Amino acid sequence: MLMSALVQEPVDPAFQAAVLCFINTVVQTAHGPNARVFHQHEFLEAGFSVQEVERSLHGRQDERVLHELREWAKNFIDIQQYMDDLAVARGRARDLKEDLETHQRKLHEANIDRENQFEQIRRLLKKTENQRENILTLNENINELLEVKLERDQLVEENEKMAEANKRYHLHTTELKEKVESLAEEKKIIDAQQDQIEFLQDKIQALGGGEGEEPTVKPGVSVDAAASTTDTDAGENGSRSEAPIIPPAPPPPPIDGVPMAPAFVPPPPPIGGGLVGVPMKKAVVPNVPLPMLNWLPIKNPEHTIFKDLNDEAVLETIDFSEFEAMFQVKRIEKSKKDLKREENLQKLSEQLHLIEQRRARNLVIAKRRIGHTSYRVTEFIMNADLDGLLPEHCELLLKFIPTEEELADLTKHSHRLHEFGEAERFIYDLARLDRYESRLTSMAYMGNFDDLLTTTQPQIDAVLSASLSVFRSARLKKIFEIILAFGNYMNSSRRGAVYGFRLESLNKLADTRSTYDKKQTLLHYIAHVVEKLYPHQLSFYDDLDIDEAAKVSNQILGEDVRNLRVGLEDVKIEKEKEPDNFIIFSFYLHAQKKVEILTETFSKMEDAYREVCLMFSESPKTVEPSEFFGMFQKFVRAWKVVTLHSTIHRHKHLV
Repeated sequence: MLMSALVQEPVDPAFQAAVLCFINTVVQTAHGPNARVFHQHEFLEAGFSVQEVERSLHGRQDERVLHELREWAKNFIDIQQYMDDLAVARGRARDLKEDLETHQRKLHEANIDRENQFEQIRRLLKKTENQRENILTLNENINELLEVKLERDQLVEENEKMAEANKRYHLHTTELKEKVESLAEEKKIIDAQQDQIEFLQDKIQALGGGEGEEPTVKPGVSVDAAASTTDTDAGENGSRSEAPIIPPAPPPPPIDGVPMAPAFVPPPPPIGGGLVGVPMKKAVVPNVPLPMLNWLPIKNPEHTIFKDLNDEAVLETIDFSEFEAMFQVKRIEKSKKDLKREENLQKLSEQLHLIEQRRARNLVIAKRRIGHTSYRVTEFIMNADLDGLLPEHCELLLKFIPTEEELADLTKHSHRLHEFGEAERFIYDLARLDRYESRLTSMAYMGNFDDLLTTTQPQIDAVLSASLSVFRSARLKKIFEIILAFGNYMNSSRRGAVYGFRLESLNKLADTRSTYDKKQTLLHYIAHVVEKLYPHQLSFYDDLDIDEAAKVSNQILGEDVRNLRVGLEDVKIEKEKEPDNFIIFSFYLHAQKKVEILTETFSKMEDAYREVCLMFSESPKTVEPSEFFGMFQKFVRAWKVVTLHSTIHRHKHLV
């Protein structure tokens, strides 16, 4: 009724405004949206219509009515619109859910692809590691090939000299052969004459000569004539004399002043023997001929790992019958080619060498790595040209600074420069450069000083850890004891038993191969014995922490520490000269403690490294950690290969 009065003619705008105000008040004061929607719906059901109210105004613009209508529209909740929006929102939610499921599926697939890629990366990293090991092995093979090439080049040069010498030798041999044949003919004649003389003596005695003057054969008179003269004298004088005693024929004369070789040459004294104060070890004679292990024995086992090793006990433990069957040497005659090669090597050994063989070989390899002549290297050093002579090459040459003894020998024999070996000539040319070592040292460290502190500490820690791990490993000592036992079993009958061997000898284990199966080496067999009799020692390498130390040069490391200390002293001098310079002052306070700690750790490292070197009869002054631990690293790598990927094959007929 109220709703119909709202639009009933005649319309009173004041009344309409009051009714609309009432409606808006009821709607706005409702508790909650549900009550508001309920009241709105009731008013609409009762006949309220905004359009009817607007039409009832007949175009009049009554501000009060329009204001209430705006309030109604402002607070009106359109359920249908909300329902439509909800339907749209639900549809959108479904679409988003489908998109989410699609993205989740793609994400899952991407995760699977990512895991596959990670797996591929892991395989690639493993492959890279294997390739890195292969590269290291290849580098070692390349070094060996360089040594072989060096030997070949020397052999080629010597062969050319020998070809000319062979021509002279052939001519001389022909002359000697002719002289020998001539002397042989003369000897036949002398022998025939001696037979005739003996026959004549027998004949004279048969004629029954009496006492009296003995007939003689005059020089220049033939045997027959002498016989005739004797008979005549006997007939005339009525007496005969006894036959003279003819001295034996002289030995053949020397050929060109060279006497004939004696028929027997006494054999050389046996190799071996104990040191002064060290009892001689008992030699072991194997049942069959075995190959020689070309190891390098140490001269004195005192203060080394070998002093307390009992390889004789190991010899009593191991049954060598299978080893002898696998490594028995077949006796073969040396071919002419082998004899010729030995002769060539003997010629090479006559070349003038003043530097220790291993050091000279390493120097030649270093020279080839640098790739420049001694003249060019000298020029680079004089000009401090780091583009021509790289810093790493400078560091490499620092390892071969000649000692005072080497310089003295080189200077003493400088008049025989044309006879110098390649290493001797190279180091002689460089040593003549004024301040050679100091110049080279300066070049090696130019531009590298800022990184010394951050690079030096890990190297010190690595060498210290490696030294302690090798020093403390009881399993490593047992492995060396077993190797010593095998080496003495193979060598002692010919070279004498030894108390120990140099670390270089470890590489020789893989060079000694079975005569039964060329794929099997002495290293394979020793690993087999360890696995069978001493299984706990098989993974001795787990005791060692040597990989990082095998990259360290003690000489360079010492120089780095010294440079850090000298640099700190220079900063201290500057700090004292400029006490107000806060940057220098703060840097010195910051660096002083670190350098002190570094120096103290380095001193501990030097003591540990010295002890472990002496333990294996190596000199810590000449052997770098990279070389010392590198020999262990190479041995461990070879040991892992033969224990993980190799099997000793036994023939069914071997006992």
